[in-house]
Amino acid sequence: AQMAIAGIDLAVKKKEIFHLWFHPSNFAYNTELQFQNLENIFRQANKLREKGSLEQRTSGDIAKLSVYEQSH
Repeated sequence: AQMAIAGIDLAVKKKEIFHLWFHPSNFAYNTELQFQNLENIFRQANKLREKGSLEQRTSGDIAKLSVYEQSH
């Protein structure tokens, strides 16, 4: 979780995109800890979002923005 949180914080600082990516199978081992880590990541993202520092977007949203920027 710490690496993901550091990645989110760095993306916010640099005004870049951070893509959180995992497979459901990642939760097959040490499940309780994995969900705890995911909750910590979401908690940090939500804190930054509430401060106005972070926008949460889907991959589809990012693709649409990219296409729009390329056409203008």
